[in-house]
Amino acid sequence: MKKLIPLFLIFIISFCSPPVKTETTIIYQENNKKNETVVQKTEEKQPEKMIQEEKPLFKKMYFINDTAIQPIDPDQKLKVTVIFISENMNPDEDLDSYAMIYTDKREVGPTEQKLLSQTKTLIFYTTYEKHLLNLEVFLQDPFKKAWQRLKNIDQPKPKYFAPKFPETEITLIVKYDPKEKGLKQYSFEGDFISE
Repeated sequence: MKKLIPLFLIFIISFCSPPVKTETTIIYQENNKKNETVVQKTEEKQPEKMIQEEKPLFKKMYFINDTAIQPIDPDQKLKVTVIFISENMNPDEDLDSYAMIYTDKREVGPTEQKLLSQTKTLIFYTTYEKHLLNLEVFLQDPFKKAWQRLKNIDQPKPKYFAPKFPETEITLIVKYDPKEKGLKQYSFEGDFISE
């Protein structure tokens, strides 16, 4: 029993006493102090650069609005007018045409059948949500007297549009320019979501 008491006291003293610093810990602590002072000095020298780099970030910030979000009645509908316009048309290329309009991959209906140079419109009603608008352009072959769908590469690409709540109607304009090539043939105006 007498042998256990000194061992027990040594055990308690070893846990209660502060750890003994070795040479490696002292060197490590001194190196850390040097690094901390170097970091502090570099931070003090470059406050102007930090402020200049942060300025462009404020342009991308969205400020929070204090107005409460109001739920929209699901029965309330939005009037959408789609206008298909062709510009810079040669009289030789001016054929009868129409566009079939789809929203969210569901057929809405065709526009009027007119020459490419004339504006074609379609009015329909939809809900206050983000929708995908897709147009398929058809031309009438003058020799076969049959409607032919343009190739996929010549069709306008689908675009999303999102109405804003207080508005009761929106106008979406799709312009076609045959002199351009590829995706530049079509330009979109209205409440389309930019990508």
